[in-house]
Amino acid sequence: MTWLADLAFALPAALSAFAYWRARRLHKRILAIEPHWRCPAAQLRARLFPKRK
Repeated sequence: MTWLADLAFALPAALSAFAYWRARRLHKRILAIEPHWRCPAAQLRARLFPKRK
């Protein structure tokens, strides 16, 4: 019965970790497409290197 409780605790943690990893990957892809305008460093980078692939 304890393994059931362990599973009940471990499954959401694993799912949230996977969701976090997927979101980070997706966010990296989005950042590669267009600069993140809220970040001042990205704004400066976009100003210094206008069309950088």
